[in-house]
Amino acid sequence: MKFVFLGLLLGALPALADPLILPESERDSLHLAVYEQDRGLVEDSRWVDASKGEKTIEFESVSNFIIPESVQVDFKEGSVLEQNYKYDVLSREALLRYLTGETVGVLRTNPRTGEVFAEKGILLASSERYHPLVKIKDRIESPSSDKIVFYDIPKGLKEKPTLSFKTEIQTSALRVPFKITYLTQGLSFDTNYVGQLAKDDKSLILSGDVSLYNNTDTPFKKAKVSLVSGRVHFSSPSLNSRMVMREMDVKESRGFESRAPVLEKMSDYTVYHLQGEQTLLPMEKKQISLFKNKEIPVQKVYRYENLVSTYPQTTFRQKENQNPEMVLLFKNEKIGQATLPKGKLRLYQKKKGTSLFIGEDTLQALALGQEGKINFGTSVDVYAEAKRTSFQQIGKNFYELSFEITLHNTKESSVQVEVRQFIPYSWKIGAESLTSKKVDANTVEWEVPLLKKETKTLTFKIEIQKK
Repeated sequence: MKFVFLGLLLGALPALADPLILPESERDSLHLAVYEQDRGLVEDSRWVDASKGEKTIEFESVSNFIIPESVQVDFKEGSVLEQNYKYDVLSREALLRYLTGETVGVLRTNPRTGEVFAEKGILLASSERYHPLVKIKDRIESPSSDKIVFYDIPKGLKEKPTLSFKTEIQTSALRVPFKITYLTQGLSFDTNYVGQLAKDDKSLILSGDVSLYNNTDTPFKKAKVSLVSGRVHFSSPSLNSRMVMREMDVKESRGFESRAPVLEKMSDYTVYHLQGEQTLLPMEKKQISLFKNKEIPVQKVYRYENLVSTYPQTTFRQKENQNPEMVLLFKNEKIGQATLPKGKLRLYQKKKGTSLFIGEDTLQALALGQEGKINFGTSVDVYAEAKRTSFQQIGKNFYELSFEITLHNTKESSVQVEVRQFIPYSWKIGAESLTSKKVDANTVEWEVPLLKKETKTLTFKIEIQKK
């Protein structure tokens, strides 16, 4: 007795008479352009053996997350008369739907021997909400769908996702190329960086790699892969297939190479063409190196933001033992030749031969020459107290506020402290103990160098005009 049991959920178009099948073995070339936003552009070219006339071509093993409306066909040896995107999925539900009125089996267990066997019957009806109805001899039963076995696969259901094209072939050549291009969900990448901070905090050795995800049920074998870095606008929502990946058995592999990707600028996006061919198996995460051990100069600063409130109100709570954020500043100059993709950066530092993880931050996408910053934690060796020393309402909407910020450096080395302050309304800085600079319309900054074990007090006055 021959049973058909279900595996992966795959899709196919209903087969027409004598279709020309294009399996993966007939592939001429495959190129994937992968985006950061759960999208991929697939260019798949295969050979077809055909003679002149009207033919139906079935293109096997397309992505199960294909966006059907995006399919384009390049067929110079003929014309496409019809593209059919309505393909059915080989699943238990599809088999029940196709085999209504046909013979199926219902699993039984012999209570005396434990033997499992199938009793034949006619499938009368099925639905997604209720158990199927099966007529067995002189009775009608309603077994659960997992108790039903099938004796054959109906015509129109296939084992691999398939697109079908009705074509008119206009050449006598026996072997001609047939290429399709389509967008799919389920392909994506993200970028991860590792930084090794020097002992003197003045340089950083940076490496970057990408994690390439294939969250589809489709293998992409021996593909040329390009990664498109930048925020591409897509109007249709994502399937959020990364969430699907977390619920399944994810395979991880590493594809680190000594050959760096070839960079290209296209329509304000940075494209990384990976060298060689890549194979992306279903539900696989693959890591590929972008660059290795780039040494770049950095500046370490200790940054405070909004230590005081500059709104003209009568109450103010003094702040004590405020610790600054530790920030590394650098420029995208010696790292690469184009934009750095957005990604997570993990920072390490070695002391006496032992590496220590010291923090992580999200590195925003950086254009060539653009300044970046890494915020990797707070310092306990540098702290501050902040208080308001005076408050005066000079006119109906005119105020004068004075502040005092005391900065302490308990380290055995000098540090650079930045004090940034938001100020509302129209304002100007009056008397100040250190010279400030205007960052933007509502932000002012003081740069305060502190020697080892030094304490320094910053005082300033603000005049505020409410509109």
